[in-house]
Amino acid sequence: MGLMDDLEIVEKISVIATKENTLLLKLKGMQKEWGEMSFETKDYRNTGTSVIGGTEDILTLMDDQIVITPGQLWLFNLLSDL
Repeated sequence: MGLMDDLEIVEKISVIATKENTLLLKLKGMQKEWGEMSFETKDYRNTGTSVIGGTEDILTLMDDQIVITPGQLWLFNLLSDL
């Protein structure tokens, strides 16, 4: 089949596929984290209006994912150029 003749190409494809799978697993983990989040609403005084409360955990998660995601994508793009 000549697989050994193209060993270098096969290794590159394997590395890229492994990194892509890792990114997909991390994305699924991120999505799962969001599934566990919920906004709380609280009555605002006696106005009949509600405000959003309990946002600290949501903002922390969003900040963490904003920092992590570009680095992961950069690494994937770097490996794809090999």
